Amino acid sequence: MCFAEPGQVVSTDGSMARIATGSGEIDTSLAVLNARGERVEVGDWVVAALGLALELVAEDEGHRLLDERRLLLEGAGAAREGMVDHAR
Repeated sequence: MCFAEPGQVVSTDGSMARIATGSGEIDTSLAVLNARGERVEVGDWVVAALGLALELVAEDEGHRLLDERRLLLEGAGAAREGMVDHAR
């Protein structure tokens, strides 16, 4: 399963960006955003999936998405632990 990952741009050369996410830093292509004429700068927030930045988002939206993703992953971890407990 693939989740889109929100992150803040920490560096960019115009075609690629390094973004800080809830799980570390990742490199992502700006090809989709560039094709739409959107300019990405350091400090901007993006949503990325499969190595592509797909959408620019406002900072508050980026933080909200990070929080929701963290809660989702925590819930998945708890569910996985529950499945292990039931299997014993």
